[in-house]
Amino acid sequence: NYPRERLSFMLSDSQATVLITQQKILEKLPLSSAKTVCLDIHKDEIAQESQENLTRISSSDHLAYIIYTSGSTGTPKGVLGTHRGTVNGLHWLWKTYPFTKDEVCCQKTSMSFVDSVWEIFAPLLQGIPNVIIPDAVVKDPQLFIETLAVHKVTRIVLVPSLLRLLLDTYSHLTRNLSHLKFWITSGEALSINLAKTFRELMPFAKLINLYGSSEVSANVTYYDISLLSDKLNTIPIGRPIDNTQVYVLNHYLQPTPIGVVGELYIGGDGLARGYLHRPELTQEKFINNPFVPGSKLYKTGDLVRYLNDGNLEYLGRRDHQVKIRGFRVELREIEAVITQHSSVQDSIVIAHDDSQGEKCLIAYVVTNQDKITAQLSDYLQEKLPYYMIPSAFVVLDAIPLTPNGKVDKLALTADVLIRPDTIESFIAPRNFTELALVKIWENLLNVSPIGVRDNFFNLGGHSFLAVRLMAQIYDKFGHNLPLSTLFENPTIEKLAAIVSQPFRESSGSPLVVIHASGSKIPFFCMHGAGGGISNYFNLSRRLGEDYPFYALEYNSDQEEPELISVEETATRYLKEIRKVQPNGPYLLGGFCYGGVLAFEMAQQLQRQGETVGLLVVIDAILPKTTIQSRDDDDAKFLLRIAESIKTGNNIDFSVPFESLRDLPLHEQLHLLNKKANFIFSDAEIKDFIRHYKLFKTHVQAMRNYVPLLYPDSINIFRAKEEIIHDFENPEWNTDDPLLGWGKCSSQPIQVIEVPGDHFSMFVEPHIQELAKQLRNCIDNALSKIKER
Repeated sequence: NYPRERLSFMLSDSQATVLITQQKILEKLPLSSAKTVCLDIHKDEIAQESQENLTRISSSDHLAYIIYTSGSTGTPKGVLGTHRGTVNGLHWLWKTYPFTKDEVCCQKTSMSFVDSVWEIFAPLLQGIPNVIIPDAVVKDPQLFIETLAVHKVTRIVLVPSLLRLLLDTYSHLTRNLSHLKFWITSGEALSINLAKTFRELMPFAKLINLYGSSEVSANVTYYDISLLSDKLNTIPIGRPIDNTQVYVLNHYLQPTPIGVVGELYIGGDGLARGYLHRPELTQEKFINNPFVPGSKLYKTGDLVRYLNDGNLEYLGRRDHQVKIRGFRVELREIEAVITQHSSVQDSIVIAHDDSQGEKCLIAYVVTNQDKITAQLSDYLQEKLPYYMIPSAFVVLDAIPLTPNGKVDKLALTADVLIRPDTIESFIAPRNFTELALVKIWENLLNVSPIGVRDNFFNLGGHSFLAVRLMAQIYDKFGHNLPLSTLFENPTIEKLAAIVSQPFRESSGSPLVVIHASGSKIPFFCMHGAGGGISNYFNLSRRLGEDYPFYALEYNSDQEEPELISVEETATRYLKEIRKVQPNGPYLLGGFCYGGVLAFEMAQQLQRQGETVGLLVVIDAILPKTTIQSRDDDDAKFLLRIAESIKTGNNIDFSVPFESLRDLPLHEQLHLLNKKANFIFSDAEIKDFIRHYKLFKTHVQAMRNYVPLLYPDSINIFRAKEEIIHDFENPEWNTDDPLLGWGKCSSQPIQVIEVPGDHFSMFVEPHIQELAKQLRNCIDNALSKIKER
């Protein structure tokens, strides 16, 4: 994936005499004097060659490889790695963490990076199978996990940012990757929170944190996370591997005391020869060892200190080098290439921490040309690898300087970046789906404002952020979309059209499988008024992988939805449930109107001789008396729906009830629309009215329902906070701690208070407690079922 110009430099600089490739790659390669061997089209000729092992003529100090890393002059530098350095590190690994029977490793890192040397040769030189995983698979975490599971991989080397992505996005790693018991992180700093999360989710697995670079044959220090003390605030980089010396020195090359910061210097068998064709840089970085005459030390540029227990703590860099998702990047190389552009007078590149705690590159450029962002991005893609292309470009009149003439980096720091100029004119979100997606994008990309036709990748999005985006879309909308959806639909406008689609299959069944796998009895949850089930996707995810979760959704296309009684709807839904689970015990629940449906379904099941193991009613109020329809219902219902939209999208309509009550429905909608500063199309308003009328029919069905006495217990989940309206409505407010359900059961009713109000209990952070309490109810019910 390197640009042709960079590949051309590497071929020329390395003076490679043979180029091994495949036919499909040839067109991407620059012209070269090297002899080209295509493994596919030349396979017959290759098969005629001798199969005998070659005579060994190399020694430990001979060159094993050249790895090109980012260079501050604007061109990469080739690190000369030796056989001795590679073999020394591998021997340490084999001795300290020996392979056992039936182990399987994987190779997933590009050969352009030194970690690939360990990935390839650590298993193969010990006769251990090695699964080669394509880059496209690694960039799709779900497919990556499935590949690791299918091949029963037991060891893996990965950068902390990839580990974090897997742990944050997939809580079921323990089940799918139970065989993967040896994990190595390398390439960038491992955070204390990430290490603790790993220990919680993968308690059976070992995690080793390695430190190193191409100049020291990949890795030279290690730290076993199982030794982590609660007193530490950072993860140490540990102690040196075999035949390696580490020194923490001050400016005078004198050792610093324990706890005092110094620069890390490395000595021993792992040192590279230096840099190809760069004698001055080699002399600068590989200095004479003042402690062991005749040997060298590599000057890392990393600031560290010794801890009291003898481990090293990494504290950062002293130069312009950073790690971006595990890749070493010289900021000055990027600056040099940007400044070569004819329209750029000056530039500075800074690595900011984004909203996810990851490093991202921001380029500040001085130019007199308008709309240069897209042009610069295209220009850099021809000259730099993808991980070195800035996430955003900020145009300045001049680079700010401190009084002593240095770049004032504090003046360039911004919590939120201004939206970069793009070829697309800014179009604000026009409906709630687009608005919700915009807020997700702004949080992930740290860019504001974002228009509905802006491209995710042009705004700095990359594959890791794309996975997080898909996870948050699942949390918010319930759609589990593949990564390819974003690549094919990289704008808010296109994504919104997809996530707005209903969840049901074309079969017309109201039953939606939210999470099918798991060993426990499934939990069936009924929709609330209006028929939506989007809240349940996030709830199911918080419950855990071992809890099957089904939802009943109602989504009518009728202009005037039919009023169907609670009893009739319950009967229909039971038929669908029994297709999945023919016999009890059943676990039932529902939110608001769905709680009433679940209650009636439990009644019907018991009359049919079935067992109901659990009945959960989530914040549904049964008024003391029958409520009749009123002329002001529309205003009340619309304001209630507005509260739900406010919770999910952080929009405050704040329209007084008195301003709405005497208006026709269309004028009420217009007033709310105006308050929200949205311009809905006629089709969107028509769709909303259809949804609203469905909400009304469900409320009317609740009003008509007369509950009979239930012979078993009911679990009532009650929101701790009330939504305060400027009107009275006994359907949504009550002083009764049992929410009116006390008359409905002959058994004691269990009331469980959960944080938040009627709607906010389903969003962070309250949903964590809601899921915890629901999990407890399910576990208790299952325990009682086993005792019967």
